[in-house]
Amino acid sequence: LVHTSQVEAETGMTILRGLENPEQARRAVAEAAQKGVKFIKIWVDDRGGSQLKLSPAIYRAVIEQARSLDLKVFVHQQTARDMPDLINAGVHGFLHGRIGAEFTSALAQQGKGADVFVIPNLGLGELRREAIGDDPFLRSFLSVELREQLGVSANRSAVPERDERVETELRAGFERIEEANLDLVLGTDAGAVPGHPFGYTGHRELEIFVSLGMTPMTALVTATGNAAKHLKLDDLGLVAVGTRASLLVLDANPLTDIRNTRAIHAVYLNGRLIDRDAIAAKLPN
Repeated sequence: LVHTSQVEAETGMTILRGLENPEQARRAVAEAAQKGVKFIKIWVDDRGGSQLKLSPAIYRAVIEQARSLDLKVFVHQQTARDMPDLINAGVHGFLHGRIGAEFTSALAQQGKGADVFVIPNLGLGELRREAIGDDPFLRSFLSVELREQLGVSANRSAVPERDERVETELRAGFERIEEANLDLVLGTDAGAVPGHPFGYTGHRELEIFVSLGMTPMTALVTATGNAAKHLKLDDLGLVAVGTRASLLVLDANPLTDIRNTRAIHAVYLNGRLIDRDAIAAKLPN
């Protein structure tokens, strides 16, 4: 929210909107559509009791208007209890899966039937229980200042014990999703809090998926084919004639060990080889 407010101040754009009634909701969606946006994100969350939760009448007005204008609606929500009605209302995807005990087989089947996607977004919580400040892969890309910060906030002496009950519930939730063949999409909430950096968290999210029982191939599809499908990016997400040559080339096979996504040999963006050394040279030492 802080970042969004900064962008609004710098650009003069209105990104965050408070909604008080269905009529206002429909107008806000129509105004956004006129600006060429492709999707609407709604918050169905009371932020721990600190704000009013978006009511069903209002979010249904948003979704109905968005669908009439061929816009997708994605949801920030913090409990699986809100998901069934949101699916019935016509949302396209969830940005916080909450894949625990409340994520039932019936919910997974309902989501599959509506062709929604779910972003588990586990790293923001799970990585707080890991000593990422000790990870050489992450430290090699950080400035001295950030390495020192992580050494204090995310080292082994600062990391609490892992909750085995939570891990068991997550593993069972992943099994229910696999049985329903519900689409998962990679997402990390990177940048939401200090010590949760872009790039690195994507690698770790895939590793968490596999640790919970997902196959490496299925995990990779969450970051490629599934993501492209649900964003309607038909020229991305797979290697095929006619698609964009935006590729991550590895020195080792991630299908045998998902951690091999870290073994980056080259990056191509729209067919152009990215000079990673030149980029690294511009970063703080």
